[in-house]
Amino acid sequence: MQINAYQLAAIRDKLLIEKLDRSFSNSLPKFVDWNKEQREYFLSQCVEVARVLGLTSELGMASYGLGAWWLNLGFEQQSQLLVRLLSSALPEIRKVLAMNGWIRCRLNLPTEPNAADQALRAAINETSAWGTR
Repeated sequence: MQINAYQLAAIRDKLLIEKLDRSFSNSLPKFVDWNKEQREYFLSQCVEVARVLGLTSELGMASYGLGAWWLNLGFEQQSQLLVRLLSSALPEIRKVLAMNGWIRCRLNLPTEPNAADQALRAAINETSAWGTR
């Protein structure tokens, strides 16, 4: 019996969605209010968008998913600076750290969108010593 690349990717994605579902269910009290199909659909959408944005690690996908939970899918469109960051060639860990700072600021200061961009710039600057690879 052989498993082709498509089947392997489907298995990997299913396991990732299950892992994210467990983590979100344990961490976000209202997440379990959704039925399993709704949760899996939401998480699969998060994983798909995260991959398109270049976030391919579990950390990157989970971070995007948490941002989408609090700010809705497509939240990155609220900031051109965030969109540019996510499409840049910077290492994923720097992107995730800066994105998380942006999300945190949007949640804490929802009426001040410029503050989130300032937090994003600060996070990028703070990690500049990490390099570009």
